[in-house]
Amino acid sequence: MVLKVNLFCDNVYGKHVRNNMADELSKEVDWNEELETALLQECDFGSLRNICKGRPVPAKHRPNVWQGDSLSSFDGFFDLPEQSTIREDCAQLVDKLGNEEEEKVSVVADLESMITYFSKSRVESYSSDNGWLNILQPLLALKLGKSETYNCFYALINKYIASTMTLSCVHSSIPNGSHQMCMHNHGSGACLHRCAT
Repeated sequence: MVLKVNLFCDNVYGKHVRNNMADELSKEVDWNEELETALLQECDFGSLRNICKGRPVPAKHRPNVWQGDSLSSFDGFFDLPEQSTIREDCAQLVDKLGNEEEEKVSVVADLESMITYFSKSRVESYSSDNGWLNILQPLLALKLGKSETYNCFYALINKYIASTMTLSCVHSSIPNGSHQMCMHNHGSGACLHRCAT
């Protein structure tokens, strides 16, 4: 009798485990297909992030996820109430960097695009002391493309800065605080990698 009960339990338990494994495999295939479709449609970085939901991105999709153009959904309108402040602050930052005159206009335009898009997409107002440009400044030294720079900026803000915390405390207490934290904890080579995860 005991043997029959054990066989019955093993049989029922085994079916349960097999069914759970099949369900998990089906879910894994579903989100991978959803990710693949989103990549083909060139969805923005936020949409891709929502699809992944903290799961590791499959190796075959990583280059496309991290190289995607997050700014592609930017409407191209520089129409925020604080737009003139954004433009002035971007120009001041680029002046401090010492770029060639030919590069300055392009870098200012890229910075203004990134700040404007970030402000619009997060529905947050820009102010000179919010620290966004302080986080972008060391990323500019990496000489990445505009989209890659924005992706790292976005990842740093989301990963290391509390949503209720203003970045002015980063700005006032530690210059380039998030970059220094990343460099200290992970080294320069890992900093770029950490921005992309």
